Amino acid sequence: MAMSVTEYGLVKNSDGSMCFTIRPDDTPFPGVCSLALEESTTNTTVTTLLSWSVSHAVIEDAGEKYLGQQVVKVKDDSTADTIHCIYKVPNQATPADSYRSFSVYAKKGSTKYLALSFSGYSYWTGENGAEAVFDLVNETWEWADPSKPGESAFIHCSPDGWCRCGITAQNISGSDQQTRANIFVYNSNGSRTYDGTGGNNYIYVVMPQDEIKRFATSFVDGSRPKGWFYVPLESLGFDPATDDWVIAYWKKPIATSTGDLTGLNIMSIGRYTNDYSVGYVYWGKRYNGDRFRVHAVQSDGSGVGSEVSLDPSTYFNQWHFEVVLRVGNEIKYYYDGQLKVSLTITDLQTFDRGLYVQGYATDVCNSLYANVLYGKAKDSSGNLVWTDSYIQEVYNARAPFAK
Repeated sequence: MAMSVTEYGLVKNSDGSMCFTIRPDDTPFPGVCSLALEESTTNTTVTTLLSWSVSHAVIEDAGEKYLGQQVVKVKDDSTADTIHCIYKVPNQATPADSYRSFSVYAKKGSTKYLALSFSGYSYWTGENGAEAVFDLVNETWEWADPSKPGESAFIHCSPDGWCRCGITAQNISGSDQQTRANIFVYNSNGSRTYDGTGGNNYIYVVMPQDEIKRFATSFVDGSRPKGWFYVPLESLGFDPATDDWVIAYWKKPIATSTGDLTGLNIMSIGRYTNDYSVGYVYWGKRYNGDRFRVHAVQSDGSGVGSEVSLDPSTYFNQWHFEVVLRVGNEIKYYYDGQLKVSLTITDLQTFDRGLYVQGYATDVCNSLYANVLYGKAKDSSGNLVWTDSYIQEVYNARAPFAK
């Protein structure tokens, strides 16, 4: 088994047992990176931007790299009196009713405004195409035409000034369509109408990604398998069936196990079997319901669970601090410093698998993670460290555990 690490942060084993992307641009607080554990994907575009077609624009080699990829300088054409953009070639087929996501990394040049869109035909969400304008300094975005919004958009910026921007829209025409993705250089007043400055408006761009998908995943040059991060049972440092243990982490749910917002978004120890013959505990968003759930398999072969409601509007696409704590005959699940679910158990079934950070033993739940900790819940003197007040303190600190 061989492990490979790309310059843009994709880490994977040749057997698919580990696959995640290290992200510097989307984190819960300064001082950490995040790990993106996402479903498999294919980047359908040409990542070498110098080969893209242009419309009233000039593309130049910027003479630098970002995360190992060649940066280009995109500027308006000094002879143009209209919009200035580059667009992907060739066009891509977008199936009826499917979603498409397009993202790039960008940095401020003479102007701080970048826009992304798909070909402006009437079959896109909101009609006439969805276009989002991004402010690369203030880390904000808005629809170019609020009356014709796309499905969603985002911007995440790193301390080095690079921002990852993305847009998603849906083909609502009822038939397959050939479409293209566009990158626009907006001038200093936030307009894409040529301002007569003679080629002085420019931005820096690198790593475009175009996917037939409802949400944008981390950049990949080509394709990658589904995300995976497994900690073997013997590496946990505790026996999940008999010890008191804790698992704590920051998590940003992007989607669920089904690629939308309806499936599971969990973390688990052990594995599910129909007869409950081996140990299994999971916690997080349950399948096909806006509920937090904790579920465990007991030594008598029974399954027990407890759950409460969750608000999907605040759960998805935001960073949260989650803690699961097993002490004696109780498993507790904390969310942003507050106890959400408490489950009373008897003895747990014996485990034959370890911790599935990405979700569960057979699939990935599409989330970003940071500052993952797992270990015993008590110190060497037998004192419980992870008390309610300590969990609230760690959440409020918003800092790496090492601090």
